[in-house]
Amino acid sequence: MIGHERIIQRLRTAHREGRLGQAYLLHGMDGIGKRLIAKTLAKVANCDSPIDAYDNSRPVGTPPAGDSRGLSDACGDCHSCRNIQA
Repeated sequence: MIGHERIIQRLRTAHREGRLGQAYLLHGMDGIGKRLIAKTLAKVANCDSPIDAYDNSRPVGTPPAGDSRGLSDACGDCHSCRNIQA
């Protein structure tokens, strides 16, 4: 998610520290990635089999090798992830 590195870092930190808010207001022009960030955050927060989200060997917002989901540290395959993606 190019251009959202600071937001992604803040959300990662909040998630890692157990401080995710109960709601976030995402606003801006059409097409900037609000829905993608919202869905990805929902997956990360609800994933049954999360990927190691805090691998410091990769830059913030860089997915694991072979993963094109951006912020995603969710598995993308569990029941919760599939329901959110639908």
